[in-house]
Amino acid sequence: MIVAGIDVGSLTAKAVILDDNRSREYPDSIWYLPEPLSAQAPLRAGSLLHGVEGILHHAWGWRLQLTEKIEHIEQAPRPSAPELPDGVRVEGGHIVMPDLPGIGFEGKSDLYAEMKALAA
Repeated sequence: MIVAGIDVGSLTAKAVILDDNRSREYPDSIWYLPEPLSAQAPLRAGSLLHGVEGILHHAWGWRLQLTEKIEHIEQAPRPSAPELPDGVRVEGGHIVMPDLPGIGFEGKSDLYAEMKALAA
């Protein structure tokens, strides 16, 4: 792809930053997205952006200052969940670890009290 005489495919950068030329943190909306961010329309790394227009420049990395809204975003697939080690499980959104064998505190409800008793 050629943009203003630059072969974008030959750029050595691993990323091009979308720069909307605004400095506000946590904006209510992002003007250049075709639809608001949501679980159904996230903006994931690796997604393909179609119909992007802007000014390409190099300042602390390659940046594309957008001048128009993005026409369409082809979402990258959601990464798969990591494999859990043996004995580790997720219950109600919490990670549950197995008991640690061999340190003498198995089944003790008040670890602080047990440690204090050992130190006495």
